[in-house]
Amino acid sequence: MKQGKNSIKRYILITAVVAIWAIVVYKIIDFIKSDTNLTTDIPYVQKKIQEKSKKEKNYTLLLSYSDPFLKESWSMAIAVKAEPLVISSVSVMWPLLKYNGYLKNGKSMIGILELNGNHQSVKKGDIVEDIKVIEIYEDSILLKYKDDLKTFLR
Repeated sequence: MKQGKNSIKRYILITAVVAIWAIVVYKIIDFIKSDTNLTTDIPYVQKKIQEKSKKEKNYTLLLSYSDPFLKESWSMAIAVKAEPLVISSVSVMWPLLKYNGYLKNGKSMIGILELNGNHQSVKKGDIVEDIKVIEIYEDSILLKYKDDLKTFLR
């Protein structure tokens, strides 16, 4: 008895699917064969869009409300003085340097530099050939040479 009901439902669903696809195909073929041109309405639409875009709208923001995340309302005026940015046109020629890694000695770190082909062990604050060690990290070292700071990666 159940097989009979399932087969009836299956035939009804198959018929419905075929009917829907037939309608879709009919609409597509009808559209292709029709002589209506969709571009005839475009100038009218473009004219309406241009008329709407010509009107300028001015908006005013009212920002004098209290902050919803703060319990107290407050306002603060900040005066910023911009200083002109001076870019040095003279670049500093650094000696040939390579950061090879570090050694950890308790809390202090010792960096291993290859400077002009020679290996140097340096600590924070050391000065080697006018190069001052500012900071030593696990993956990089920060050096200062003739007022120019540079980070060298391992």
